Amino acid sequence: MAQPQPPVPNIANLNAAANGMTAEENNIVQSVQASRAHRQQFTAELSLSANYPVAQVHQQLAAILQSIQQLTAKTDAE
Repeated sequence: MAQPQPPVPNIANLNAAANGMTAEENNIVQSVQASRAHRQQFTAELSLSANYPVAQVHQQLAAILQSIQQLTAKTDAE
């Protein structure tokens, strides 16, 4: 009795799988590149905040808060 032959790979399936992997890997590469660009943009913008003197920002915020309180008091008085 003849021995059963092992299954033979289907070339079309191999090609489809290889093409699918290539397409997905290209998508991953593009996503990584986009992520890096966003990270660079984020880092650049974040580094700009390091140039602000904190004391000056606090003074400006205090002045804005005072103005809001004054406007609120005037509105409540009317």
